[in-house]
Amino acid sequence: MNEPAFNLENKLKVSLILTPELNTVWKDCEQILKKSCKRSDGRVRTVDIYYRIARNLSQLWIIFDDDDLSIVSCLVTNIHTYPTGLKMLNIEHIAGKKMGDWIDQGLDVLYRWSKDNDCHGIEGLGRAGFENWIKDKEGWEQTSKFYQIIFRFGWIGKKIH
Repeated sequence: MNEPAFNLENKLKVSLILTPELNTVWKDCEQILKKSCKRSDGRVRTVDIYYRIARNLSQLWIIFDDDDLSIVSCLVTNIHTYPTGLKMLNIEHIAGKKMGDWIDQGLDVLYRWSKDNDCHGIEGLGRAGFENWIKDKEGWEQTSKFYQIIFRFGWIGKKIH
């Protein structure tokens, strides 16, 4: 595993996983990210996340315990440039546990990394409960709500042509 990007409180560390190290951590990360994929209602599978990271289209971040090196949480991000030139770090997935122990410092790592990559900000689409983690963070605001209807008959497992 590459060196941790930053030390966090409670013996936790956050690290950006570079593509050559992906296979070293993927088995554990895949288990953690399954819940996030399940909530996507068929939009994304763990294999899709893996291939995006392997092709450098997305970035994988892990939060791990420095004592036993166990991965407690994962984040998947990508840099998205809009047609207007606005460049945002997009949080695609956050999954795992002990979020209260690392969210503040973890977001600080993302703030610095996004600025180092000339992003204008950070954005993300998440379940309603995510608001609990960012509602008191300076600058974050809820800008929209997402609605959907998925017709369950005949969709799951079918290929799209």
